[in-house]
Amino acid sequence: MRQCLIFCLALLTPAIMTCHLWTILPFIEETWRFPVAAFYPFNTENSIVFALVYLYQYVGIIFSAAINTAQDTIISAFIAQCDGQLKILGYRMSKVQHLQFIINSF
Repeated sequence: MRQCLIFCLALLTPAIMTCHLWTILPFIEETWRFPVAAFYPFNTENSIVFALVYLYQYVGIIFSAAINTAQDTIISAFIAQCDGQLKILGYRMSKVQHLQFIINSF
C-alpha cells in the first residue's frame, strides 16, 4: 500500500502544480481570460461574475487532474496489491511445506 501511495503522490503532485501554474497564467497577461475557453449564457465582463466563473473552472481543472491521475495509477496499484498478496501467499505456502515435512518425519 505504501508503494502505491508514493507512486500516486509522485504523479499527483506535479499534475496539481501544473494546473495551479496554468490557471495563474491568464492573470499575468494584460487581458483577463478564462483558462478554458467556454460559452456562458450570461455576461462575464462583470468582475464578480468573472471571478466566480474563473473559480468554477479552476476547481474543475484541479478535480479533473486528480481524477485523471487516479485513473492512470489504478492499474499499477492493482498490480502492486497482487504482488504483495502473492508474496504473502508464497510465505505462507513455504511454512505449510515446512510443517508437512515435520508431520511426515514422525
